[in-house]
Amino acid sequence: MMAGPKTLMEVLWGHLENLSEKDYKHFKFILSEFPFDDKPSVAWGKLEKAPRTDVAILLRRHYGMERAVDATIKVFKRINRRDLAAKLQEEKDTAPGHGQSCGRSGKGTSQTDKVVPSRYH
Repeated sequence: MMAGPKTLMEVLWGHLENLSEKDYKHFKFILSEFPFDDKPSVAWGKLEKAPRTDVAILLRRHYGMERAVDATIKVFKRINRRDLAAKLQEEKDTAPGHGQSCGRSGKGTSQTDKVVPSRYH
């Protein structure tokens, strides 16, 4: 029996799992200093000793699922892992449910995330 497509949470967690220990520490440090989407950064005390699964859950709770992936992409770029940022963006765009949890106002969403009603075309 084949597994279905990965959810955004599985995609996010998988990318965190694939970081080296050095990159993972750098990721958590930048994340603790990185306000995103009009939200404050995630507190260092919550990140310092957190395993990767917990960080994925913290990101989802703090930002919401799609914004958590967007924040992760930006942090990957800041830690000079543009390869992972590009791969995560590609996987996000093809994950089931992508685009369904965007906020109605579109505030803080990138052009690739927005679902634009036809009346704006």
